[in-house]
Amino acid sequence: MISQILVFWLFSLLNGFGIGFIGPVYIIFLRSFGLSFFQVNLLNVVYMSTVFLCEIPTGSIADYYGRKISVLIGCFFSLIAALVYGMSSSFFGFFVAEILFGFGLTFITGALEAWVVDSTFRERKLKNIKVGEIFGKGQAFENVGMLMGGFLGGLIAAINISYPWFMISLTYFITILFGSILMKERVMGKRVVKGIQKNLNEVLKIAKQSIHYTKTHRTIVYFLFAGAMVSFSFQIILQFWQPYLTSLKLSIETLGYAWVLMMLFLIYGSYFGTKLTKKFKNERPLILMSLVISSLTYLGFALFLDFRIATFSLLLWEFGHGIHTPLVSSFYNEFIPRKQRATMLNFKSMIAKIGQVLSLLLTGYLADTYGLQLPFFLGTLLTFAGLIVYSGIKK
Repeated sequence: MISQILVFWLFSLLNGFGIGFIGPVYIIFLRSFGLSFFQVNLLNVVYMSTVFLCEIPTGSIADYYGRKISVLIGCFFSLIAALVYGMSSSFFGFFVAEILFGFGLTFITGALEAWVVDSTFRERKLKNIKVGEIFGKGQAFENVGMLMGGFLGGLIAAINISYPWFMISLTYFITILFGSILMKERVMGKRVVKGIQKNLNEVLKIAKQSIHYTKTHRTIVYFLFAGAMVSFSFQIILQFWQPYLTSLKLSIETLGYAWVLMMLFLIYGSYFGTKLTKKFKNERPLILMSLVISSLTYLGFALFLDFRIATFSLLLWEFGHGIHTPLVSSFYNEFIPRKQRATMLNFKSMIAKIGQVLSLLLTGYLADTYGLQLPFFLGTLLTFAGLIVYSGIKK
């Protein structure tokens, strides 16, 4: 039987490849149809809000009906969303596409992580591979895909700004085919068709059990608070690195080169973080180190309007981000029960989305009113606050 770890890494590569097509030109695409910056931010809020509302229900569905089918459903919705985006030229069309993308993502995120943890259990024991190493290399493969997709996406967008969306649809179609054939799943227990009402009751039962588990385990609450604060601050970089660099008189072409460099540093950060998980039994010190790095980068943006310092800060942030993501995934999975794993992971993602939505609304106002540097100061404070909360989490 084909290694399920390799299947996850291939999935990560394809997912990053698809995302990469639109990454360097997403804002340019929306602006080319006359959207204001507020409308662009509003579309991001629509996406985040959809994810927030659907995380728990779709996670519970994955825990009850199976993680593989949930991932494939998510890929299908993402395929349709990309087609809608590519064929639209109005705010309403983009609005619908963002809802579909958000809905699709919630079927994938927690279900995919839960599938990896549960379906690779025996393989990990046999090969002596930690979950953090699998997620770290998965993040690296996704970043490689984003780098390749972003490079091709820029070339394709030069022909027609809408074409990258059709390439994303094609990528998701290929992902669905390969996932249907190669993804295997450990039996979660007998799933009997009991009627719509009874099945819905089972799904709600899993959701309630997950919420109760969160309320009665303080460590999980700490994770959620820290994740929300870090997500808030991370969103600042994602939203403002392009306008920040263009304010320093950099051209659009230079932003494309910056994208490639960012992905390279993100890849190396993921690789470095994976190596560190082999040397340390506890991920917490490594997570704290990644947040210290992030805090320093926000200060660089906030204190200096200089191309060299801005470039160094941006690349350092990507390096820290690459370290942080797989380590947090591995650390969090050690505290949650298997039966509610997908729901708990989606709950964590849902809380993180609250932080991102608040970041979009508040920092957009701050940037318009006071300039770009104040949001970066805020990012420094929240990252440091998240660091303090993470430091209190014990195994």
